[in-house]
Amino acid sequence: MNTIILAGGYAERLWPITENYPKTLLKIAGKPVLYHLLKNVIKIPELTELIIAIDEEKSSFFEDNLNSINIGASIRPKLSIHYSRKNGEIKGPIEKIYEIINSHEFELESEDTLIVGGDNIFGFDLSKFYNFFKTNNANCNAVHKYTQSADASQFGVPTITSSGQITKLMEKPKRHYRLASTACYLFKREILEKTESYIKRYRDDSLGNFINWLVTNTKIIAFEFEENWYDIGTREGLLSANAFLLKSSGEKMMPNLVQGEIEIIPPVYLEEDIIVSKSKIGPNVYIAKKTQIENSVIQNSIIYESSKIKNCFLRDSVIGQKSTIEGNVSEAVIGPKSLLIRD
Repeated sequence: MNTIILAGGYAERLWPITENYPKTLLKIAGKPVLYHLLKNVIKIPELTELIIAIDEEKSSFFEDNLNSINIGASIRPKLSIHYSRKNGEIKGPIEKIYEIINSHEFELESEDTLIVGGDNIFGFDLSKFYNFFKTNNANCNAVHKYTQSADASQFGVPTITSSGQITKLMEKPKRHYRLASTACYLFKREILEKTESYIKRYRDDSLGNFINWLVTNTKIIAFEFEENWYDIGTREGLLSANAFLLKSSGEKMMPNLVQGEIEIIPPVYLEEDIIVSKSKIGPNVYIAKKTQIENSVIQNSIIYESSKIKNCFLRDSVIGQKSTIEGNVSEAVIGPKSLLIRD
């Protein structure tokens, strides 16, 4: 089985943190999002080729980080770098897939290909999805089934027949729904070959619209799952995925770096060279290396490396590296090298 991970795009919903940095390389629970996804992908025994599609503008970040992402597998990920159009626009996912399957650089020998967005964290083994695909011998889309109606404004909502076939995909509706189409697909080779026809006929190069076009003339069935799923492209999604992974992996602390009058409420993940004094940390907190926390309360937040947090009540927030924060902050995404001082 081939795998293509789509790790490009503008990631505007997490700006300013992702304005100049790939969202798939953001760390949660101590590891990049891409690491957590790759560890799930390699659970599929039939995996033969692993390709990560990225934009040329941010390729240096992946080139610098990929060798340090040790997923413990014999198959090493390969980068597929895609250059912008002449007008400066980055290419969309369908054009990237088209370029990969027509490139002589990759050996896509398998007839089966997993296409997955690099901003996804799944609470189930993707091998389960692959087994469903082989058992049904049909193209598949992983569809999250909520236990109750949820906000679907950031996703596509599929219409599914009693036999499981997807007949329509409604993109980013304003109402609440019980189903959400995830950017996770298993396709036979014939589907990938349709990317050329789509690109020639339509200007909108998005996965959702491509799938909507496919379901009108191709059988695609839904793999419905109720396990946890997170799209880390928003602050809420990033923090929820961090909390989920922290709970799954357990608490990790560096107690020798924690000074007096400290309360730790797990799960938390504190990296090396952190100095914490007179503070309350947790739950659901990840703090990257070389950060200083003083006289603060930190809840459900991510603080990236070399930041300084003082006299602060910080909750439900993401703080970029090398930032200095004083005063209360909630439900915020603060970019790297920021200075925020509040009375």
